[in-house]
Amino acid sequence: MKITIHSEEELSIVAKALLQEFPNDRVFCFYGGMGAGKTTLIKEICHHLGVEDTTSSPTFAIVNEYSDAEGEPIYHFDFYRIKNLDEAYDIGYEEYFYSGYYCF
Repeated sequence: MKITIHSEEELSIVAKALLQEFPNDRVFCFYGGMGAGKTTLIKEICHHLGVEDTTSSPTFAIVNEYSDAEGEPIYHFDFYRIKNLDEAYDIGYEEYFYSGYYCF
């Protein structure tokens, strides 16, 4: 699915719509250049999931963990620095992706 967002005001609407459209999905991938707004959209999605933590880009950490309204983890990845598949295996991406928790 390709979604084009034209303004920051649309982010909350799109975030809510994504969660409603895919209620059983837990792994979402966002593609775009640096500064495109991926983290800003994920911040809005997390807000709709009840995250009270400060959300930020995990560029250097590769993965940030937040807690939703029920205390369940939400994982926010940034694979920008990942150069090959082995590096993704090294961070244990499979454990995250198959955990049943939200992964962005």
